[in-house]
Amino acid sequence: MESKSIDLTFLKEMSENDSNFIADLIQSFITQIPKDMENMWFHFKNEEYDDVANLIHKIKPSITFMGIHELKDMVVEIEDNAKKRQIDPIEDQLKLFDKICRKAIAELLDELPLYKK
Repeated sequence: MESKSIDLTFLKEMSENDSNFIADLIQSFITQIPKDMENMWFHFKNEEYDDVANLIHKIKPSITFMGIHELKDMVVEIEDNAKKRQIDPIEDQLKLFDKICRKAIAELLDELPLYKK
């Protein structure tokens, strides 16, 4: 069995297990990340690397809240590469980032009913 992408331990501790707060953050992630990914690809394809760096920087807290440990270092690397114009690795990093985020969203959709009241 494949391991989970998400770990809501930090979110539960930080929110003192506030179900409504947890549900709101999960819903926000599910709604916002696909839009952010679409924008990130747009900026990448248009060689707007500062915008890629800014978007990934904006996403970092969400990655932490959802406990997507697999992406913790990657978001820093993508942001760094975009700022330094080290373009070669970014496309592969974004593809993997996208894949992991999609998996996390699927897992969060399963988790959401546990927190919605």
